[in-house]
Amino acid sequence: MSRAVQDGPGSVVVAGLAGVGKSRLVTELLARTAADGWRSVLVRATRSTASIPFGPFVSWCPSRPAGPPTDRLHVLREITAALLDDSRPVIIAVDDAYLLDESSAALVLHLAAQTRARVVVTVRADEHCPDAVVALWKEGLVDRVDLEPLAEAEVAELVGHALDGPVEPAVVQRVWCITAGTPLYVREVLHAAHAQGVLDRRDGAWRWQGELAGSDRLGELLLGRLVHLRRTERRVLDLVAVGEPLAVEVAHELGCLRTVAELERLGLVSAGGGDGDDDADGDVVRLSHPLYGELLRAGMPKLAARSHQHDLARAAVAVGWHRHDPLRVAAWWSEGLGLPGPAEVFVPAARRALMLGRWELAVQHAEVAESSGPVAEARLLKAAALVHLAGWGEAGSLPGSLSPGSLDDHMQAEHARLRAGFMSWSQGRMDAGRALLVRTAERLEAPASGRALADAAYIALVACDLDEAIRLATAAMNDAGPTADVRVAAMAVAMAALVLQGRATPALQLARTGAPHLSNAVTADPFPDNPAGVFGAAHCLAMVLDGRLGDATALAATVLAPFASSSVDVRLTITATMAGRVALLRGQPREAQRWGGEALRNAGAGPGSQWPAAVVATAAGQLGEPEAARTALDHAAATSPPLPLLSHELALAECWARAATGELTAARTAATQSAAGAAEAGVPVFEMLALLDLARLGGAASAAPRLSELTHVIEGRFARVSASYAQAVAAADGEALDQVSVELEETGALLVAAEAAAAAATAHRAAGLPRRDRASSAHAQALASRCPGAQTPGVRDLGASLSLTRLTRRQREVAELAARGLTNREIARRLDVSIRTVNAHLGHAYAMLGTSDRTRLTSLLPLGPT
Repeated sequence: MSRAVQDGPGSVVVAGLAGVGKSRLVTELLARTAADGWRSVLVRATRSTASIPFGPFVSWCPSRPAGPPTDRLHVLREITAALLDDSRPVIIAVDDAYLLDESSAALVLHLAAQTRARVVVTVRADEHCPDAVVALWKEGLVDRVDLEPLAEAEVAELVGHALDGPVEPAVVQRVWCITAGTPLYVREVLHAAHAQGVLDRRDGAWRWQGELAGSDRLGELLLGRLVHLRRTERRVLDLVAVGEPLAVEVAHELGCLRTVAELERLGLVSAGGGDGDDDADGDVVRLSHPLYGELLRAGMPKLAARSHQHDLARAAVAVGWHRHDPLRVAAWWSEGLGLPGPAEVFVPAARRALMLGRWELAVQHAEVAESSGPVAEARLLKAAALVHLAGWGEAGSLPGSLSPGSLDDHMQAEHARLRAGFMSWSQGRMDAGRALLVRTAERLEAPASGRALADAAYIALVACDLDEAIRLATAAMNDAGPTADVRVAAMAVAMAALVLQGRATPALQLARTGAPHLSNAVTADPFPDNPAGVFGAAHCLAMVLDGRLGDATALAATVLAPFASSSVDVRLTITATMAGRVALLRGQPREAQRWGGEALRNAGAGPGSQWPAAVVATAAGQLGEPEAARTALDHAAATSPPLPLLSHELALAECWARAATGELTAARTAATQSAAGAAEAGVPVFEMLALLDLARLGGAASAAPRLSELTHVIEGRFARVSASYAQAVAAADGEALDQVSVELEETGALLVAAEAAAAAATAHRAAGLPRRDRASSAHAQALASRCPGAQTPGVRDLGASLSLTRLTRRQREVAELAARGLTNREIARRLDVSIRTVNAHLGHAYAMLGTSDRTRLTSLLPLGPT
């Protein structure tokens, strides 16, 4: 701005809310212009001088009267002459010009319009200014610069500069919410929070824990405007602080709308529509800055706060606002009126808490509702929340204590799904759980019958009964009618079953139909094992089959966005795991490990943790980290027997865990068994994935025939290119491998594409084609560089010595096991061969590698991390 003032045509008005940095900007400007030889004058207007003519300019007033006392024009001229009594160029800065008296404002207007001085003025955007100051920009005499509060990313940068060391994202989010991006408040909030111990450095990172109380400095900055309020105005301001965003209907019921309007005129509150972060909808009233609320609530006596909550709760129930914003009304009731509370308030609050993933709060509200009398819905909501908190075991007895005959159809469907969930996921009786839901559906009217059928279809899906899952899901869609959440839940199950059968085309058609309604469907049903949670995963897998792995990755990120701040949530677990699975197919094991790890932490120790554990183990295996792979598999084994749908993924994870330790024979055996199990269960897509991994681990000759057959069963490009890869590897056809590498790269399967290119290089080398060998090797290395950390057998030898690549598959396996410290006897036992055979293989390996020293094998063989 200094260049604009010095070299530009005129003066500047800097406008903005309190604390955005107006004064700091002007101070910096004066320092820079002074360094360039300008004379600078700084004038600060205050409320104390606002009633004194020329009060802020008293230092430049004449020492003796130059004319009659009322001749303000003469005084104006004298001050102007004093200000300009220097041959140097001059900048006159007036801070907080909205506080100028009329005479001083006229002087500033005169300086800007009639003299050589450059004038820089700051004003508050939310305060009334004298007419002469407004005329500065209204008449085009100055440029107006409006300073906006900082964006969240800028607040993050400012917090990072202010604090030494790593800062948790929650700190930035909290500071952003409290300060609304006002730089001055950011600084003061950080200072106050640190002084109070709310902001502290633990384990090397800054963390925010607890609530910020008031501080003298913050109070001086913000609450000085409140000292002149009347008692009624202050009471209403406190009421808004406790209740914000306060619905206009509630304010009207409390009889304080007129006072609210006066506070709005004073700039202390603002009224408008609710935003996406509010549970409330319609017109609401808020304090004009979030920090007002923080400070007012922190300094409010407890009994006064309870009195306000009492009034708010009574008024909210009187106008029916508890149906719009049940959580806050329940909070007001609990704090202001005590317990117990009416079911009409606390049942909707428990349901809303369940939808938001606030499980403990849902239990609390459901128990309050139950305390006022037997409420079936409250008991079901409590059971659903307990499932999220502690698994099915603790919640299993609650639904059984209810008599279904006393429930309406909707409640009967919810009752049945909880009992069926307990049978299926806690007791392992999936057939019984499914049968219970089907029987329940037979006696219910639509759409409740559709709800029960969709849940039955979900259990059939997990049991790998794909035809039955499709049949039940189709019946559920027919019974759902206009109820979007039931229809989308049924669509999700049908999509997943179709995809696992390899029928990508009808699955994608369902995805296009249901996608616009997905967000509402997953939030409308807060119960655990909501079938709609598999919608995004099924859609992603359909895109994979279609050969669009990049699109599948983008879709996973989009579906995950609404759950980014969820706590334990099966929908987040499923979608995050699918994101990890797609990352594995794309050849991004580090990314897969991250997504799978997040899903695993989210899933806890229940059956839902088996799939993310499999993804984490597979990723660790492909990264060459056998200990991490084994830890994840042990976690899955400790939860419960594997669910049928997930057993295939766990078998493949075992395959890669073995590969990470160099046990390629055992890895191929695990992949073969996984493929056979998937074929027996009637899940061709899992069979295809297992056979693809078998081909990648050296079993292409065994995998290729069945993969070719599966291209007639599984739709889409991915199955075809997988079969082509296995055939080309089995035939050691360098030209075909080069072509399939390009096709795999086009689908987004970068790691398999790198492995195909590496195999092509080996084939060309064996055929005596050095130029093609070099070209394929370069392509393989370029692809592998896009797969950070990958250590699969197909790429780990890239750039290795020629002698290493000439080892046979068995010689390489024996040498690796020896390099990892196994004795010949242990190697023989693990590979089920004789010690003599091990000795022979090691002898050939030593000769090829030019060594007879067992200890040198580690440096000669790229084993990757362990």
